[in-house]
Amino acid sequence: MGKFSAATLKTKGGYLFGDVASALQKSIRRGLIDDALFWASELDISGFHEYMWKRLKVISVEDVGPIEPIVHAALHALYEGWKWQKKNNSPGKSTDRLFTINAVVMLCRARKTRVGYRDWE
Repeated sequence: MGKFSAATLKTKGGYLFGDVASALQKSIRRGLIDDALFWASELDISGFHEYMWKRLKVISVEDVGPIEPIVHAALHALYEGWKWQKKNNSPGKSTDRLFTINAVVMLCRARKTRVGYRDWE
């Protein structure tokens, strides 16, 4: 994706990139599956696939954390499956999105904790 300014970069839907990333995380944090899927799809169709997965990984650490340790492993497996499917998809097929959908739904349904934000100093 290279260097960009999140303040001015827009998605295909005309949304500011930074707003979409923020809305995705807030939707997942609040367990709003439909909203989270919308924002993840907006990043995906706009060509920000790798960023979206990076963001999902960060969300799994910041918002789910150690309260659901299996989520991190499952998310990694879904990411690896997504990469494989993306590479091996036939033209016109988009089954790689199933991995994204599963990842987003899993993160929405996971218990949340903000334990990572405690002051450890």
